[in-house]
Parts: sequence; C-alpha cells; structure tokens
Amino acid sequence: MTLGTMNHDTNKEDLIQLEPLVHQVGGHSSMFVLDDTTLCKPLIGREYRFYRTLPPEVKKYTPQFHGTLQVVLQEAGDGLSLAALPNEQMPSARSNQAALKQGCLRRISSSSVELESDEEDEHPVTPPTSPNSACSAATNTRTSADENISSLTHPDTHNPWLQQCHQTTLHKLKQKSDSSNVVECIMLENLTFKFRYPCVLDLKMGTRQYGDDAPESKRKSQTAKAANTTTITLGVRLVGMQ
Repeated sequence: MTLGTMNHDTNKEDLIQLEPLVHQVGGHSSMFVLDDTTLCKPLIGREYRFYRTLPPEVKKYTPQFHGTLQVVLQEAGDGLSLAALPNEQMPSARSNQAALKQGCLRRISSSSVELESDEEDEHPVTPPTSPNSACSAATNTRTSADENISSLTHPDTHNPWLQQCHQTTLHKLKQKSDSSNVVECIMLENLTFKFRYPCVLDLKMGTRQYGDDAPESKRKSQTAKAANTTTITLGVRLVGMQ
C-alpha cells in the first residue's frame, strides 16, 4: 500500500465519495465503488505490477486496469469514510461526481454501510419533467421508503462479513496513513455492474498460500490453514460465494 500527499488546491466539493462493493465475498480488504463501471482498492505493489505487466493474451480474462488514484480518509461523527481525488485516469468520474453533489448517491462511513432493498422498486416514481428534478425524485423516493433501507448486517440482505471487512479496512488505512490521510489505490473494471443479482465466487487456488517473500510467521499460519482445509487435499479452497 502506498501513501500519498493531498494536493491542497483540490476543492473539497470535487471529492467523490466511495461506497463499498456489496457483492464482495472474500479478501483481506474492502473494494470500493467509484462509479457504475469502476472499482478501486488499496494499492499493493505486487498486485499493481501484475496488472501493469499482463501480456495481451491474458488481459481478456481479467478486469480492465484503469491506473491509480488517490483517496482521502475523512473523519466524521459516525466514523470514517473514503473520497477519491479526481484525476485524468478516471473513466467517468465527472458524471458520478455530479450525482454525488446533488445527493443522489448514498455516502458510506465505517459505522454505516447501507443499501436499498428491492422493495423500493414497488414505489413508483413520476418521470421528471426537467433535468434538475431527476435527483429530487430519487431523493424523495428514498425519504418515503426509509423503512425499506436495510443494513448489511441484516441476514436477509448481504453477508455480514462485508460490514466487518469494510470497518477493518478503513481503520487499517487510518493507522497506516500520515497526517494528509491520503492513500493510493488502483482502479479496476467492475465486472458486476451489468447484473442485478451477480453470482460471485472467490477461490484460493494451489496448495501453498504464501509468497516467496512472506515472513516466517505468515508461512506458518498459512501452512496451518492449508492443512485444515481442502487446500492441502484438493489444491483449491472455497473462500466465499453468493
């Protein structure tokens, strides 16, 4: 993970609030939604080099890599949140930013991870008569359907593990960040954006779950975990699915 420095010329109104990816089923850190088609996650050197050096023959089997961006950790009374600093590599940052300025997208913090339930579709919305009324209609629908908004900790919505992963990621980033609270992230294609109910599977492949440069403590812990799962017997382990 790389820490950066915030450009003091950046206007706070230009920051793009990030949401956690509700379809994540595994991993050590949260993935965040930048816009409909783009995700971001804290930069790890080895993963960054992987996407930068992929041969063309392999790229068609992986999410498209969109480069890097800086995100700012923000503290508020209800916890921590992340906001992206706009840059030229963002695929469609400006369209997402305009919606956020008008309050059309929910802002997420470490103590509040929420999503709209499917029941909201039962509340019809009158087609807007002007461009400015589109956001207003969406906001009014949310206000009138507050009872249909469910926390990720609700067993009927999404895996409660996601809430814990999201909180842990934000607090780890806070501990490792400097006074600027700026963290470097990578941007990846969101492969789930076309689907309302995407099927997601996270597998650990291979019989060894640590890298050549792993410290002895990690080697021991990963070896013990492999011995107690199907990693050692089948060479594959199911981490999560939906």
